[in-house]
Amino acid sequence: MSVKIIIVVDNLHIGGFQRLALDQAYQLTDLRVDVEIVVMSESPNSKVPNFYQIEMDMINEKGVVVRCAGKSRMKQIHTLAKLAWFDAKNTIVLSHSLRAVAILFLVNLRVFNRLRVFAVIHQLPTLSKNVQRGKRFLFAQMCNSLFCYSVAVKRDWETRLSIFKPIKLKSIEVLRNGVYLNRLPIISKVPDQGAPRLIFLGRDISWKGVESLVRLAESKSLSHFNLLFMVPDANNSTFMNLPEYLKSRTEVVSGKTISTYRHRRGDVHLYPVNYGPKAQYIESVSLNCIEFACLGVPTVLTSGGLETWPEIKNASIFLEVDWGLISEIEEKILSASALIFSRAEIDQFRELFSIENQMLELLAKATGIESNRI
Repeated sequence: MSVKIIIVVDNLHIGGFQRLALDQAYQLTDLRVDVEIVVMSESPNSKVPNFYQIEMDMINEKGVVVRCAGKSRMKQIHTLAKLAWFDAKNTIVLSHSLRAVAILFLVNLRVFNRLRVFAVIHQLPTLSKNVQRGKRFLFAQMCNSLFCYSVAVKRDWETRLSIFKPIKLKSIEVLRNGVYLNRLPIISKVPDQGAPRLIFLGRDISWKGVESLVRLAESKSLSHFNLLFMVPDANNSTFMNLPEYLKSRTEVVSGKTISTYRHRRGDVHLYPVNYGPKAQYIESVSLNCIEFACLGVPTVLTSGGLETWPEIKNASIFLEVDWGLISEIEEKILSASALIFSRAEIDQFRELFSIENQMLELLAKATGIESNRI
């Protein structure tokens, strides 16, 4: 059975859902599935760091079509309807935007409800404001199937919706995150020389705890570590106002992806997310964490996050910590830095976290056929 996948995103800025959308497209082309990405905004430009320009070579190599629908709602509807019109029955839309799901609902009316829309939730509902959260719950009812990437999101979503009982609302399923392995850097048998580093990869926003690395660098027991920040944009106060004695130990790489990373023995990735004291659920196993796991680099992350990933709860490459306990943090970082993983162990991580698993599961749900070639 032939099937076409349309992946919908709000934009291709550097971020989690954008990363997933591209990785899904790359993997689908490897599975010989017809795929296009529709961006619900204008064409990306160099003023904002974006994956489209950073990964242009890979996008072209894979033959992934990226179509920008602009900001006009009518143009967005027209673009999506045109793509789905001739074969809506065999077309599946995977939307990384619940706002876009509402637009796809209107598109589906034009193609006589033959289009199947799968939607993905990318963050804990707790992190959204009340009005925004209400809109997301409403838009989610307009899709055929609803997915999330962690048990934490599922539990948070279901807890919030429980107030609407006995009204039957859209159920949500866990569909695990994954990484397109072929875009990761090659694992060298000989690590780069130099001091081990405490690594932060991602956007510099408060709840991701980027400032924790700066505080930890001042610890005497961690003074032999350098700092490596891999961020979309280095022009912010966190990096520009570093104390002079830390600047000599700090490297800031901006506008790049993990593909530029070169392993050093003793490197440790930190993901000190903090959702605040009222957060019931913790989601601290990010895409960044599993990317580094696929390279054999351990992550020290926020305690409680592994509860939503029972498959990796006992994996030694992830170490949980309470970020309020300095002595515990130092101990966990030093323990993580001493870990050395064999190639066989790293291959196990790569097999577990390959996005091929996610795509085969999604295609099986969409077609009813369990196969690696649809």
